Amino acid sequence: MSDPLEQRLIAAYELQRLAYARALELVAHQGQELRHDFDNLGWTEQLTGLLADVADIDRSIAADKRLWQATGRSPGPQMKKLLDDLGTSIRELSARIDPLIADLRERRQRLLPEIDLVGRQQQMLSAYAASART
Repeated sequence: MSDPLEQRLIAAYELQRLAYARALELVAHQGQELRHDFDNLGWTEQLTGLLADVADIDRSIAADKRLWQATGRSPGPQMKKLLDDLGTSIRELSARIDPLIADLRERRQRLLPEIDLVGRQQQMLSAYAASART
């Protein structure tokens, strides 16, 4: 007979696994495009949504996870495999996202001097326009 607590956790972990799988697909596809087109970041909203779904699922099973830990149970084969798969997905997603974040930070650093220059030019134009009015 299956344990209802373990079955609830398995169902939730399966939903998380699916969300991570979609996130990995999204990052694999969009991440390649990002390296060539930093202006196309709309897909990051999808990624944020998927990760929010994972967090929501985790919150929904928080009490079950505490109960599981408090009773000192060991996962059965299905749950163990799901947990292993989740760990692998999290590491893979992190490995794919980290270089994209580094690329975005590098691009921001390169753009900061240009942004600063534009800001100073706007201040000078505003000051000139103000002095021309007086």
